[in-house]
Amino acid sequence: MSRIFESQTGRLKLLNSLKEEGYGVRIHAYEYFVRGRYFIAFIQLMPSRNLAVVTGFKWNEEEFKRDFNKITTLIKRIDPTIAVESSIYP
Repeated sequence: MSRIFESQTGRLKLLNSLKEEGYGVRIHAYEYFVRGRYFIAFIQLMPSRNLAVVTGFKWNEEEFKRDFNKITTLIKRIDPTIAVESSIYP
């Protein structure tokens, strides 16, 4: 089981990758708020479960659907073994 995101270094790599792609990002421990034009997604990393949950917002579902694959690719570039789930918050 990969533990890349348990370290601060791994989490900062994701932060920098998202910023390099032009997203506005705010991080708190294992959680990221990702902005494009509006808030696009909330990412929760759960390294003990080897899982990332990417949640979009219903009021901005179009932008979330457009950018979900890009966000997933950035996560998987850092840890190819992590499972990524998506959901939409009402």
